Amino acid sequence: LYPQVSESELQEETHGEVVRSPEHTDWGCLTVLLPDPAVAGLEVCGKDGAWAPVRAAAGSLVVNLGDLLPLWTRGRWVA
Repeated sequence: LYPQVSESELQEETHGEVVRSPEHTDWGCLTVLLPDPAVAGLEVCGKDGAWAPVRAAAGSLVVNLGDLLPLWTRGRWVA
């Protein structure tokens, strides 16, 4: 697991500039996340192209499907 880092720690380490990852798909098969409900940031893009925040219940897991899965499922599951 990655260690927890607060927003203030990020700003301190980067001298006030916090850099985020731009929109992307995951290149692997799948990624399992244990989200912190108090920390926002993960969003998903729907079929209509609209972005929505992932709201996971406390203690639940979020599974991201990666770019390999559409290849293995002939497009049935998409990243």
